[in-house]
Amino acid sequence: MKKTKVSIIIVHYKVKRKLVLCLKSIEKNKPKFSFEVIVVDNGEKEPVGEELKNKFSWVSYIKCKNLGFGAGNNLGVKSAKGKYLLFLNPDTEVLPGSIDVLTKFLEKEKRAGIVAPLLLDKHNKIRELQGSAKLSPLSAIFSLSFINKIIPANPFAKSYFLKDWNKRSLKEVDVVPGSCTLVRRDVFEQVGGFDESFFLYFEESDFCKRVKELGWKIFINPKGSVIHYGGASTNMEKKVKIEKIFRESRRLYFRKHYGMFWSLLVEFFTRLSRSHLIIFLIFCLSLTLRFFKIGTYLNFIGDYGWYYLSARDFLTNGNIPLVGISSSVPVFKQGAVFTWFLSLVLVIGKFNPLAGAIFTTLLGVINVLLVYIVIKNLYSGRIAIISSIITASSPLIVVNDRVPFVTSLIFPTSLIFVWMVGKIYRKENYYVLLGFLFSFLYQIELVGSVLIAVFFISLIWNRFMLKKKYLALLITGFLIGLIPFIVWDIKSGVYLQTFGFFIWTLTKIYEGLLKQINFSIIPAFSDYLSRFIFPFSKSFSLAFFLMSFFYFLVSLIKKSSKVKFFERFIISYFLIFLLAFSLRGTISDAYIPFLFSPLILMIPIFLERIIRKNPKFGWIFTAFLVGLNTIYLFKMNFFFYKYPKFSERLETSEKIIKDADGKNYELTYVGPNDMFEAGDNHWRYLLWWKGNEPKERSNLEYIIYEFEDPQIKGALLIDESENIKLLKRQK
Repeated sequence: MKKTKVSIIIVHYKVKRKLVLCLKSIEKNKPKFSFEVIVVDNGEKEPVGEELKNKFSWVSYIKCKNLGFGAGNNLGVKSAKGKYLLFLNPDTEVLPGSIDVLTKFLEKEKRAGIVAPLLLDKHNKIRELQGSAKLSPLSAIFSLSFINKIIPANPFAKSYFLKDWNKRSLKEVDVVPGSCTLVRRDVFEQVGGFDESFFLYFEESDFCKRVKELGWKIFINPKGSVIHYGGASTNMEKKVKIEKIFRESRRLYFRKHYGMFWSLLVEFFTRLSRSHLIIFLIFCLSLTLRFFKIGTYLNFIGDYGWYYLSARDFLTNGNIPLVGISSSVPVFKQGAVFTWFLSLVLVIGKFNPLAGAIFTTLLGVINVLLVYIVIKNLYSGRIAIISSIITASSPLIVVNDRVPFVTSLIFPTSLIFVWMVGKIYRKENYYVLLGFLFSFLYQIELVGSVLIAVFFISLIWNRFMLKKKYLALLITGFLIGLIPFIVWDIKSGVYLQTFGFFIWTLTKIYEGLLKQINFSIIPAFSDYLSRFIFPFSKSFSLAFFLMSFFYFLVSLIKKSSKVKFFERFIISYFLIFLLAFSLRGTISDAYIPFLFSPLILMIPIFLERIIRKNPKFGWIFTAFLVGLNTIYLFKMNFFFYKYPKFSERLETSEKIIKDADGKNYELTYVGPNDMFEAGDNHWRYLLWWKGNEPKERSNLEYIIYEFEDPQIKGALLIDESENIKLLKRQK
């Protein structure tokens, strides 16, 4: 009986149609040498043995569980009789004479252990990727990671992918694709076959590396060619599962051949995508803008000092605060939420006032990443990146993040609120948490109560029926979050923070409906828009915002009713807050952060449209905005208004402490916001922290003037800095 020269081994997995075409191509283009075909069937649920027996009786069939590619080939070799082993994917088509060309080559080239044909695509065009150079850690880092996407012409990638090869001449390589590979049987046995630890992917890199280490050569011979359709054996698997297998095999390859350190390093680089790199750069930008000279250019005013004193009293006296600072309507109090956070931070920071600023700036940096996660979940990765860029560099957001004040909590919390609404639209049960966020935002800033109207009006607009059980869950969450106000009202017996505030709100709405809408907030809103988008030009900022808003509105109109819910919610959110500010007749630094969430959606969606139409212009325009906004922040020392530097305030506090020398003293403050109850609280906290807090009814008095000329007779000027004058007098 004639000896078998070539054993063709095909590992099949769920691609019966492709397998049949492959076998037909072998039958049509039979090699001149004696051969056999062995099909190893890894498809457990859909075996093809019966069909192969009927159509291709000359094929040997082996049924097994899903062993993976390498193990399946090894099983096939155990039944093979050939001198040469041709490992062939089922999604290939053998062209005339190709198997003969490869076999003759190994017969002639005695030091060649492996030879592969040229791979063609379904259009009979030469595939760009054929074999490769050795897969080393450096070649992987520069060729298989985001680096190759950014710098495709880097020398490591060019060498690894054999980009200088013309694909028409014989080429010695280090690795050949596993889709069609002819191997000497004795070489296969010398290296011990395929490593069955590799379920799928990288088994050919491992196999070829071991063959080369034994001194054998590996070639691609373009005189033989095979059509490889590609990905057929895995296209029915879930992408996530395949990616997991690919990563595991890659990690195994580098750990096996180069050790744990290189394996971890390669994984780090190869798992990073271009998006990850961009996010990292955005993160670095946000970190720089928020932490740059925070100890010098920290804005520390009376209202901020109020929370510091409240947190101090909580920590030193054990008095649990239930309410915060008085609101713009003095009978109502803000919540004590920020006091609780600040108390924890001050414990960690040993009461250093910079601890609060570090907390809010760090929260701002984290919020940049939160924006990316939320927007990507709601829209797309590119819109999420643009939103993150704007969040990281918008002067208004950066300055808000750099102040140790309750307003720093508004944007991240309202963003989570927006995300929760999106979850509810997708029929996910987040009602308790959403209700809690209602009351949480209400306690951060009383104007947060507007979100309740936003939510229910958007439900009505979308004809979204809220079931009774979900309404009950929403109310439950709201009441849980409102416990501090409820306890405060019960103790005071007045109920201003709960019923009183809502009655007052309804009264104001009624009064607002009786009069015309107050347009006096438009100039102030335009100022804030400019600080948000581009502070060098109010006209440009307003025009860009209007284009973004109307594009968002037009996009909403064009969409089908099934996907309009969230966009309607965002429009409702933005317009209802503007209406609320108009009815109130004012818009302030404390209110504007509530608009960050809708703005950070509408503007990036329009900007993404520009980038889609003209990528080069769009990204250059974005970089232009980021660059100029960054320059603006540094130029203005991260202040919109003129305030003394924090370092100035510290120096003045230290001089008072030194001059008082332990004696009791009174403090008088003259400067911005001195008419308010908390006007001097920043100075009182700094002086307490430095060791001697002011007392009432003392013979010694220190008077601090910020930006003012001294007007008090009998007082002695004892120190003067750029923005602060310190006077002293004996009573």
